[in-house]
Amino acid sequence: MQSDPHPSNDAVPDPSDLAASNLSIEHGKWTHSHEEDHGGLMVFRPDSFPFPRSRGRLAFVLQGDGQGTYIPIGADDQSGSVPAQWNIEPGTSPVSLLLRIQAGDREVFCAQVLKANPAELLLRMLPPS
Repeated sequence: MQSDPHPSNDAVPDPSDLAASNLSIEHGKWTHSHEEDHGGLMVFRPDSFPFPRSRGRLAFVLQGDGQGTYIPIGADDQSGSVPAQWNIEPGTSPVSLLLRIQAGDREVFCAQVLKANPAELLLRMLPPS
């Protein structure tokens, strides 16, 4: 039996698990796996993940120096790229982290990090500030 490349992620992690796991985000390209989204949460996978064909996918690249690239889906389903800066900051509770991505003077992405490991980012999108 072959393992499913798109495991079910129905459970939201307990916030106390995040604190214990010393949560950090791997650098590299993270691509939206919209097929795995659930309960208002977004799943992102590393570029090495075997994504099924899709008309377009939101992505971002995080470099170790706080620089990166934001890759939105364009109006014609083509992905462009925008130079960006990113940072991680404490969230509203002691065990949450926020991922913020800036393109120029505008915040283009803000999310609460619920789970982070080399194979998956589970994010709850927040309105840009």
